[in-house]
This record gives sequence, C-alpha cells and structure tokens, in this order.
Amino acid sequence: ICAAFTPDGKHLALGCAGAVTRLCEASTGREVARWRWPGKARRGIVELAVSPDSQCLATLDSEMPDNLLVRDLRTGKVKRKWTLARNGYHPRSWLG
Repeated sequence: ICAAFTPDGKHLALGCAGAVTRLCEASTGREVARWRWPGKARRGIVELAVSPDSQCLATLDSEMPDNLLVRDLRTGKVKRKWTLARNGYHPRSWLG
C-alpha cells in the first residue's frame, strides 16, 4: 500500500493491492472514488503522487506495458500512459 495527500490536505489517495486506487476524504475517511487499473496489473499500485495543483494523480504499477498512468483527479479519466522501468523513478516527476 502507498499513500499521498492532496496538497490542500482534503483528500488521501491510496494505492492498493489488486491494482485499485482509492480516493478518500481525509477528515472522515469516506471513500469518494475508486479506480481499477485498466487491463491486467501484476502487483498492484506500488507508488503514487498527486500534482501540486491537485488536478492529477500519477500511479505506478510493476514493470509492464503502460505501467505509469496519469489520471484527472476529478473524473478519474486516464490522461496519459507511459511504460518505464520502476527502478529509480517516482511518478511525481511526470506531474509537471
């Protein structure tokens, strides 16, 4: 499991086993969104990061095609996909 707060502290994003990402209200713990990895993920979410403007969420799965996804945090829509080696990278680098 991995976690990241939005910069305003209102939400907590959780990367979970089974390739599920959850977005929860930080004050109550109530889940407000849940996204499954598109396709078949092997390990689940291993790293994640929220953009400084709270607009996007980057999630990283294990080594596989299209293992880095950037989603619109409001809609959950996948905006970008990349394939990269997990070793030495953090999704925050791709949130510009």
